[in-house]
Amino acid sequence: MKNTLAITLMELIVTVVIVGILAGVTVFGFKQVIRKADAKKAKINLLTIKAAQKIYFAKHNYYYPYAAATGCTAQVTTSAINTGLGLDLQDSTEGACQPLSYTCGCSLTPGNFDCLSICQEPYSGGVNFYYYKIEENADMPFCFAGACPE
Repeated sequence: MKNTLAITLMELIVTVVIVGILAGVTVFGFKQVIRKADAKKAKINLLTIKAAQKIYFAKHNYYYPYAAATGCTAQVTTSAINTGLGLDLQDSTEGACQPLSYTCGCSLTPGNFDCLSICQEPYSGGVNFYYYKIEENADMPFCFAGACPE
C-alpha cells in the first residue's frame, strides 16, 4: 500500500476560514492606524497654524483673518491660510480622510482666532466628518465635532 500525504476538504475549509478571519482583523486594524495617523497630522498642522498665528499677531497686532483688516466675511480655506500666514499646508487626499483640509474663521475681534481641520471619511453609506479645532487660548487642538480618533 502506498502512503500519500493528503489533506481533507474539512482541513482546507478550516484553514481558509482562519486565514479569512485573520485578514479581516488585520484590515480593520490597519484602517484604525490610518485614521489615527490622519488625526495626528491634523493636530500637528493646527499647532503649526497656531504658531504662525502668534507670529502674525506679534507683527500686526491682530490674528489672521481679522475682518476689519482683511475684508473677509466667511471662513478662509487652506490656500488663503497659506498665503496669509506664510505656510505650506496641503489639503491631503492620502489616508482615510478624503480630503483632510483646513479653515480659519473670519474674526470680528483682533485678539481671537479659531481654525479647524476637517476630515471627510468616505464609506459605502456616505461620508463621516470629524473636526479638530484650535483657538488662541487653547494649548492643544481638541475634537470639535464628529467621532475623532484619539
